[in-house]
Amino acid sequence: MAIVLGGCALVLAWDYINTKPYVHPQFVAEPYVPPKGCSIRSYELFDDIAESCANGKYLFRAWREYGLRSTGKGGAYYRVGNDLIGINCNYGKCSVRQVEKDVFVNNNGSSKIK
Repeated sequence: MAIVLGGCALVLAWDYINTKPYVHPQFVAEPYVPPKGCSIRSYELFDDIAESCANGKYLFRAWREYGLRSTGKGGAYYRVGNDLIGINCNYGKCSVRQVEKDVFVNNNGSSKIK
């Protein structure tokens, strides 16, 4: 049951209450194959990002398990290169809302993309 007391403030508080302590995730993964139109580069908060980067193949659902923050309504975490990027898409435009660097490493243990 949810009690609405002030819109966004309650939603943000709910996010912090329902997440575990932050743990920088790291996973061994197959090489990243970018979806057509998705650029592999170093993204920063609020950068524009192609909608194709929000590809279901690279959706990361376990963000709460690692204490990561919500990306907001309409957002989710996706693998982009070796990083985990929180992408929020609204009105046909996508932007970066969270960035976790070097979450995915190649099978040889390197975080460098080949």
